[in-house]
Amino acid sequence: MSDPVFGMPPCVPEQKIVADDKGQIITCTKPPCEQRGSHNISHFAGPYWLQHYLKSSKYYTSDISSADAVLVYDYCYVQWMIGDVHSNERLFPHLDVYKGYQRLSRLRRFGKHEGEDFVFFEPHPLSGIYSQFCKDYSRSLHLVVEAPIRYYCPADEGRRSFLVVPYSSPEFVDDGDVAEVERDIDVFFQGHCSDHMLALAVRKYAVEYLDGLKLPSVQAGCDKSNSHKELRGTLRRSKFCLVIAGETASTRRLTDVMLAGCIPVFLGPPWHSLPLAQWVNYSSFAIFLELAAIREVKMETPAVALLEPKPGKTAKSVYDHSWWILDADVSSHFRTIANISELLPLLKAMPAEEVARKQANVEKYKGPRALPSSKKNPILSFFQGLFRGSSTA
Repeated sequence: MSDPVFGMPPCVPEQKIVADDKGQIITCTKPPCEQRGSHNISHFAGPYWLQHYLKSSKYYTSDISSADAVLVYDYCYVQWMIGDVHSNERLFPHLDVYKGYQRLSRLRRFGKHEGEDFVFFEPHPLSGIYSQFCKDYSRSLHLVVEAPIRYYCPADEGRRSFLVVPYSSPEFVDDGDVAEVERDIDVFFQGHCSDHMLALAVRKYAVEYLDGLKLPSVQAGCDKSNSHKELRGTLRRSKFCLVIAGETASTRRLTDVMLAGCIPVFLGPPWHSLPLAQWVNYSSFAIFLELAAIREVKMETPAVALLEPKPGKTAKSVYDHSWWILDADVSSHFRTIANISELLPLLKAMPAEEVARKQANVEKYKGPRALPSSKKNPILSFFQGLFRGSSTA
């Protein structure tokens, strides 16, 4: 998207974007920036690593006219916008950028198949740019971190072309070849909690009970200020890690949990997103605990739905729980608990053989830390299959 043909303002990631030690993007408006971390170490750097992989693969071509599929590499602009969302200055040039996207949709190559062979990557729940072009990009494949992002747009001919993918992992954590450590923590959770949103209230409910047990083998807390490296160290010591939705259906924590080899314990409803659910057998390594007590919580919309909304319907907000649709029907694997006090006894009663089997299956799905060279990482494996025998621009 930096090609002059699109008329976009200059955007160089190394000059515009930095990340903090928790994987968040920070707006850099007054160079030289405080280099806390390079842009590509954020949780939202999936597009960067994907293009890095594709450009070094045999499937890549710079000739857009001969390519079988086109990855729209607008990474810098999306990251710039993400940083601007969390900034008080609001300097993102929305109008100029939107004009660039309009020019993209008018390319002869785009019109050849009405954009059906174009791929967009939306690495943040509030990426937002593409919702301004619902009709133009309705046939394109959208890589998203949660399905509700695409529900802003009405379905085109009864379909929405998207794939839920995982967040990337902060690469500034120089773990190296970490030796296996004893998993002396039975249950772990850390994340933002609040009374104002249902999923955040579920987190608070769980943390207040678990922290109140005062057990060394149970560590749960809200809004801790530890570094990401410290967090990863704790995750490696944990057997079971709670994965609870946050302000939106997806969180960056699932990636961290998987890479640390901890068994994910999904607690809902509302349920967390399930990246790459078409290929990942979550029931083989994860645990799904349905909290019966949540049914007593009064709310305006249902906590979860198993069926996609009817064509033409659109979401008003990614914060609306009725659009947090499970990416796979795993209801047959739900284990219902009446309240949070039943969680720890249930996990501790799990046979050692079952725990070992689930831990082994986690290892199968987690890729090496270095995304570009990974042949086992799910998102890269998907693209290897998608573009096998094809060329990609």
